[in-house]
Amino acid sequence: MAPRAADTLNRIEFLVMTVLFEEPRHGYGIAGEIGRRTGGEVTVRPGSLYRVLDRLGRRGLIEPTDEAPTEGDDRRSYYAITAEGRAAVEVEARLLASLARDVLAAGEGRA
Repeated sequence: MAPRAADTLNRIEFLVMTVLFEEPRHGYGIAGEIGRRTGGEVTVRPGSLYRVLDRLGRRGLIEPTDEAPTEGDDRRSYYAITAEGRAAVEVEARLLASLARDVLAAGEGRA
Protein backbone atom coordinates (compact mmCIF):
# COMPACT_ATOMS: atom_id res chain seq x y z
CA MET A 1 0.00 0.00 0.00
CA ALA A 2 1.39 3.42 -0.97
CA PRO A 3 1.81 5.98 1.82
CA ARG A 4 -0.76 8.77 1.94
CA ALA A 5 -0.23 12.40 2.90
CA ALA A 6 -2.23 11.72 6.09
CA ASP A 7 0.42 9.16 7.09
CA THR A 8 3.11 11.79 7.55
CA LEU A 9 6.03 11.23 9.85
CA ASN A 10 6.77 13.49 12.78
CA ARG A 11 10.20 15.14 12.98
CA ILE A 12 11.96 12.44 15.00
CA GLU A 13 10.35 9.63 13.01
CA PHE A 14 11.53 11.28 9.79
CA LEU A 15 15.07 11.68 11.13
CA VAL A 16 15.19 8.04 12.25
CA MET A 17 13.89 6.89 8.88
CA THR A 18 16.43 8.97 6.94
CA VAL A 19 19.23 7.38 8.95
CA LEU A 20 17.88 3.88 8.29
CA PHE A 21 17.38 4.72 4.61
CA GLU A 22 21.13 4.16 4.11
CA GLU A 23 21.71 1.01 6.14
CA PRO A 24 20.51 -0.96 9.17
CA ARG A 25 21.68 0.49 12.48
CA HIS A 26 21.30 -0.11 16.19
CA GLY A 27 19.63 2.39 18.49
CA TYR A 28 22.82 4.03 19.72
CA GLY A 29 24.03 4.39 16.12
CA ILE A 30 20.73 5.94 15.06
CA ALA A 31 20.83 8.50 17.86
CA GLY A 32 24.47 9.34 17.15
CA GLU A 33 23.85 9.79 13.43
CA ILE A 34 20.87 12.08 14.09
CA GLY A 35 23.08 14.21 16.33
CA ARG A 36 25.82 14.30 13.70
CA ARG A 37 23.47 15.20 10.84
CA THR A 38 21.81 17.98 12.79
CA GLY A 39 25.04 19.44 14.13
CA GLY A 40 23.99 18.50 17.65
CA GLU A 41 20.77 20.52 17.39
CA VAL A 42 18.62 17.40 17.84
CA THR A 43 19.30 14.95 20.64
CA VAL A 44 17.22 11.80 20.97
CA ARG A 45 17.11 10.17 24.38
CA PRO A 46 17.14 6.37 24.50
CA GLY A 47 13.64 6.05 25.98
CA SER A 48 12.18 8.32 23.32
CA LEU A 49 14.11 6.61 20.54
CA TYR A 50 12.93 3.13 21.45
CA ARG A 51 9.30 4.32 21.63
CA VAL A 52 9.73 5.78 18.12
CA LEU A 53 11.33 2.56 16.86
CA ASP A 54 8.46 0.54 18.34
CA ARG A 55 5.87 2.84 16.75
CA LEU A 56 7.59 2.71 13.33
CA GLY A 57 7.77 -1.08 13.62
CA ARG A 58 4.04 -1.36 14.39
CA ARG A 59 3.34 0.76 11.30
CA GLY A 60 5.43 -1.64 9.19
CA LEU A 61 7.97 1.05 8.26
CA ILE A 62 10.97 -0.61 9.92
CA GLU A 63 11.76 -4.09 11.17
CA PRO A 64 14.36 -5.70 13.40
CA THR A 65 17.11 -7.41 11.48
CA ASP A 66 19.78 -9.94 12.34
CA GLU A 67 22.16 -8.37 9.83
CA ALA A 68 24.84 -6.42 11.66
CA PRO A 69 26.84 -4.24 9.24
CA THR A 70 30.05 -4.91 11.19
CA GLU A 71 31.17 -8.38 12.10
CA GLY A 72 31.22 -9.19 15.79
CA ASP A 73 28.58 -6.57 16.57
CA ASP A 74 25.71 -9.02 16.90
CA ARG A 75 24.82 -8.31 20.54
CA ARG A 76 22.89 -5.18 19.57
CA SER A 77 19.43 -5.01 18.05
CA TYR A 78 19.54 -3.62 14.54
CA TYR A 79 16.69 -2.04 12.63
CA ALA A 80 16.18 -1.89 8.87
CA ILE A 81 13.78 0.14 6.78
CA THR A 82 11.09 -1.76 4.87
CA ALA A 83 9.93 -1.08 1.31
CA GLU A 84 6.88 0.68 2.75
CA GLY A 85 9.20 2.71 4.98
CA ARG A 86 11.30 3.79 1.99
CA ALA A 87 8.16 4.93 0.19
CA ALA A 88 7.01 6.87 3.28
CA VAL A 89 10.37 8.66 3.57
CA GLU A 90 10.27 9.60 -0.10
CA VAL A 91 6.71 10.98 0.22
CA GLU A 92 7.67 12.98 3.30
CA ALA A 93 10.89 14.28 1.72
CA ARG A 94 9.00 15.51 -1.35
CA LEU A 95 6.41 17.23 0.85
CA LEU A 96 9.04 18.92 3.02
CA ALA A 97 11.10 19.97 -0.02
CA SER A 98 8.02 21.57 -1.58
CA LEU A 99 7.16 23.41 1.63
CA ALA A 100 10.75 24.56 2.06
CA ARG A 101 10.86 25.91 -1.51
CA ASP A 102 7.65 27.87 -0.85
CA VAL A 103 9.01 29.38 2.37
CA LEU A 104 12.35 30.28 0.81
CA ALA A 105 10.67 31.81 -2.25
CA ALA A 106 8.38 33.89 -0.03
CA GLY A 107 11.39 35.03 2.00
CA GLU A 108 13.28 36.08 -1.13
CA GLY A 109 10.31 38.20 -2.18
CA ARG A 110 10.57 40.17 1.05
CA ALA A 111 14.30 40.85 0.86
